[in-house]
Amino acid sequence: MKRREIRPTQSGELRHRCNIEERTPGTDSTGAPSVTYTLWAENVAFAIDDWKPYENQVAQAVERSVITRIRIRYRPGMSGAGPNQFRLVYCTNPGISPAVYEYYDVLGAVRDINLRVELQLTCSLRDAAGYRVGATP
Repeated sequence: MKRREIRPTQSGELRHRCNIEERTPGTDSTGAPSVTYTLWAENVAFAIDDWKPYENQVAQAVERSVITRIRIRYRPGMSGAGPNQFRLVYCTNPGISPAVYEYYDVLGAVRDINLRVELQLTCSLRDAAGYRVGATP
């Protein structure tokens, strides 16, 4: 029986930077439900590993979405996160005006079972209007 190799995160693997925001549901002045996001962690190093397209056929229409896996260092309070509890805000062109942001909704977070070194996040990419990228209208 071969043992699984325990490997800490290597320098240079997590080369992108993002902010993690937590969803805070509430109500506006009229009493209607509203959702806002508050900064939970700033300048977090992450890596985008791979993209997985999914297609479902619902009511004779094909629904497409793009799912990605993002790795970050282990953060207490984030493992086991529920769907859409957190989101990652990634500036694709830092230092250039106007800034372009990508939003990744965290669908699930799984910690590394060996050393608690990494969290693996399953995310859905959203555009600035809040719609999933790749979804058909």
